[in-house]
Amino acid sequence: MLAVFAFFATVVGNLLSFNHRGLAALLAAATFAALFVAWTYYPHGLPLPIRLAP
Repeated sequence: MLAVFAFFATVVGNLLSFNHRGLAALLAAATFAALFVAWTYYPHGLPLPIRLAP
């Protein structure tokens, strides 16, 4: 699963940076970090919150 995240992050980084390697690497790292944190710390099996008020 992490390989899929890395591939997706690299594709997103390259598309958003218009092939500037430094910016692509920075965007790929940020995208991968966001995906990794969401995958690791989201409590799977619980529904997503749909509103803030109880």
